[in-house]
Amino acid sequence: MAPENTKDLTIRLRKRADGTGKALDVDIRVSGGNLCLFGDADSGRSEVLRCIAGLDKPDEGRIALGDRVLFDSMEESCLPPALRRVGYLAEGAGLFSRLTVSENLRLALSGGGREDGSSPEKHALKEAEDSILRDFGLDGLGGLLPEHLSKSQTVLALFARMLAAKPSLVLLDNPFRDLGGYEKADILEKIREKLTKERIPWIFAGNDRDEIYAMGDLVCVLHEGKSEGTKKRDAFFQSPETLAGAILSGCENLAPVTRLDAFHVTVPDWGQVLCFRRTEGQAQKETEEEKTKEEPDPAKAEEKSGAVKAQEKTAHGEAEKGLVLRRNEGEDIALWRPPGERWKELPKDIAAVGIRAEDFLLKEPEEGSAYLALPVRDRKIREERSTLDLAFLPGAQAKKPLHLRMQKSEMNKNELNSVEKVYISENKILWLRD
Repeated sequence: MAPENTKDLTIRLRKRADGTGKALDVDIRVSGGNLCLFGDADSGRSEVLRCIAGLDKPDEGRIALGDRVLFDSMEESCLPPALRRVGYLAEGAGLFSRLTVSENLRLALSGGGREDGSSPEKHALKEAEDSILRDFGLDGLGGLLPEHLSKSQTVLALFARMLAAKPSLVLLDNPFRDLGGYEKADILEKIREKLTKERIPWIFAGNDRDEIYAMGDLVCVLHEGKSEGTKKRDAFFQSPETLAGAILSGCENLAPVTRLDAFHVTVPDWGQVLCFRRTEGQAQKETEEEKTKEEPDPAKAEEKSGAVKAQEKTAHGEAEKGLVLRRNEGEDIALWRPPGERWKELPKDIAAVGIRAEDFLLKEPEEGSAYLALPVRDRKIREERSTLDLAFLPGAQAKKPLHLRMQKSEMNKNELNSVEKVYISENKILWLRD
């Protein structure tokens, strides 16, 4: 069983690009929970794991597992791989082909992860071997060579061999790439349950959303060798903060933006101008600031930009107040908001916006909610087994379609084909930085 002080993890490292891998600039700190490094093959995820395992050496930084320092450039400390007690299952790893499954296990059990390198007695070794084979559903297969195992059996045997050495930390580098469907889901569940039972923390690296969701408590996006912050798994999938993270999370509708002023951005791909309602916290802060200085006029800022004009008018023929942002060369685009609301200042580093296909609404949101209403033009409907996917242009100026997904249990194809307008709540629009 891994000691309790291994739950805190620090990975702070920089590494120049060389012939063996990508340049790295990573700062990850985890206190409890297991980590997933989410990135494509060129993100640097494998290089980070190799640095943790001791197979590559960073140029500077610190890697610590609880109170055990594996690497610290300031202290000129670098434990060799054999002393780190880190299990590493690399992408494409295999068993020793000329040894049986049992013989592969004995290689790990004979050292047992012991710092003195001593080996258990033969009787204890056999008992441990049989126990591991049973635990991983490999009993009866110990005498087979690797070539006679299925893909799933090979993965389980590799994992069993790694755990036989009693690691304090497990690193998994996209080891399930050759598995699919229920077979993969079953093995993911078994491995997570085993590691949790043994109280061994793990870091999983990959680019498959289902695997990341199954293995991660925490998610850190890696993009071009840089870490982009760590979030809880569900929070990441609901609200990624970067364009790279949104792409990895599966957000179907993404578009670059141009910031017009503090309150407005244009989205050329969708032919839209967007602004967002301030939050309660921002409203309170603005109220306090109003006591000491004159309130800024957002309309003046819009006129100054020369790209949009603002005017109040009745939205949807009702009594509410709306704000119409008119493109000089195009049609009106109406964003409704409750009377008295002001726009909140957008992040200065906003680079793109995103909308998930399942977040569109077909009915107008409740009164008091901020939302964007979009016309449906040039529609195309694709029918899947359980869903309907609608691709449409959200206006005459749009260059690229938006995608909406509905469950067949909620609406049939004819009903979806008659929809003339869709809605998206303001809090479902993702603003993203590079």
